[in-house]
Amino acid sequence: MRRNSLFYFLVCFSLIYASCSKDENPEYFSVLGTVVKANDSTFVVSDEDERLLVNNASALSTINNNERIIAYFSMSDMAKPAGVDYVIDIYNFSPVLFKPVIELTPNIIDSIGNDPMTVRDLWLAKDYLNLNFEYYGSGNKIHYINLTRTPGEVATDTVLVEIKHNARLDPENYALNGFVSFDLQPLKSEGIDSLILHVRAKGYNNNTFNKIFTYKF
Repeated sequence: MRRNSLFYFLVCFSLIYASCSKDENPEYFSVLGTVVKANDSTFVVSDEDERLLVNNASALSTINNNERIIAYFSMSDMAKPAGVDYVIDIYNFSPVLFKPVIELTPNIIDSIGNDPMTVRDLWLAKDYLNLNFEYYGSGNKIHYINLTRTPGEVATDTVLVEIKHNARLDPENYALNGFVSFDLQPLKSEGIDSLILHVRAKGYNNNTFNKIFTYKF
């Protein structure tokens, strides 16, 4: 069992990405993935492309197809069907905010905001850009987080995308954490199999976060 390539323990209000590892209790695990419901079966497909068949599918009855979650589970005693990597029993899950890349037009600049935040971790997995971030707030107001690009045709070599945070005038009382997955598929272009993704974010104390990825289709 390739547990080190499959299971991710994340905490960030139970959602902060950590390293590939097992939980302290070796019988319980967690994974970040996408829910796939098809042919009366429910799967969690991890970002490592492992297919986890959910034995107790009713545990995800409130989750729709293609939604992102962090699943907390144990291994099931059910026999593993063909085409399945693991059979699991879910005992809890955390929905993951899943958003597209949006065009930063003049009409939405004010609502998108330009408040600082701290990128705690940022990684590319398949068609997802996963962000673990920290910001300051009261804990009583919803903050907005988005991934934006300039309007117009998507470039075929390098695409600059910016993480935008709108604190909505929330008092900076406490350090808080957030987690989001961005869907990069709209950036794909015909005739190429990859592009350079330049990610930028406004940080505190006039700092700017920059990171470069090679996004392979």
